[in-house]
Amino acid sequence: MSNPAGIVPAPEPVDAGAVRGPSAVLEVCMRCIGVLAVVSLALGLVIGLALKGLPGAGAGVFFAWWSWLVASVLVMLVGWPAGLLTSHLLRRQAREWVHVTVFAVVGGVICPPLFWLFMLTVDGPDPVLIAAGGVAVGAVGAGGGRWWTGAARRRRLAHPVEAAQPGVER
Repeated sequence: MSNPAGIVPAPEPVDAGAVRGPSAVLEVCMRCIGVLAVVSLALGLVIGLALKGLPGAGAGVFFAWWSWLVASVLVMLVGWPAGLLTSHLLRRQAREWVHVTVFAVVGGVICPPLFWLFMLTVDGPDPVLIAAGGVAVGAVGAGGGRWWTGAARRRRLAHPVEAAQPGVER
């Protein structure tokens, strides 16, 4: 199909997926909690099945739910202020992959000490295993939440009329 009017679509703004300010970082945190829910459930099922078979899957899901609940509280108490600081420090950086990478690194750094502090209250596995799991969970949660938020913000900018309609999710 030809374009008779010669209309050229405007390019996407460089910072279309920008995440700045308290509400945007809160959006990242909520998506981080969503990512952690999926990751926790999958890991709980796999670990439960691997260790104890089908009966262990229920225990694995319970542990996954409990760890997700604790992680959600920690994301809101620690992750939100850390996200505010991180987004402020990256305010002049236009490349989204840098933002996603830095958020993943920050999540991977702050999560292991929080896991370790939580595990002091219960009789848990080896602290090295806790630290490794904390790095992975923090990086996947924070990086995944930041990427997802940027993608959602770009979709909203690309389709402003549809985004303004209540109940329409793109």
